[in-house]
Amino acid sequence: NHSAGSELQHSRIQVTTITGQGGLSNLRAILASGMPIAYGTSLYTDFAHYRGTPAPYVGNGQWVQNRRTGKRAGHVMLIVAYNDAYTTKTGAVRIQNSFGTGWGDNGFVWIAYDALEAMAQGRGVYIPVAA
Repeated sequence: NHSAGSELQHSRIQVTTITGQGGLSNLRAILASGMPIAYGTSLYTDFAHYRGTPAPYVGNGQWVQNRRTGKRAGHVMLIVAYNDAYTTKTGAVRIQNSFGTGWGDNGFVWIAYDALEAMAQGRGVYIPVAA
């Protein structure tokens, strides 16, 4: 008989920094080895209405606030790819969101590296591929 708590204790979940010094290098290495990264993020007020353009997404700089606490609202998404040369000016990460296929670009968004740095809450989690 296993509870959810005991399952987590024995899981292979790894935590990595995805922002700050070394964050982008960590992200690239994990994605290049075939593993997506789940991460927590704050959202800008225009994010819920994003429909795929402009790309990459950079946001309007205005944070969604939790009405009850006054703190930034949080969300979790999945980083599935990166492209260092997404435009001539910036690289970007491809994110799969849970808002459905009517949001973004069929449920996905390319987010510029600078926007990821500003929005992400510092760490991501992944499950390493078994050797």
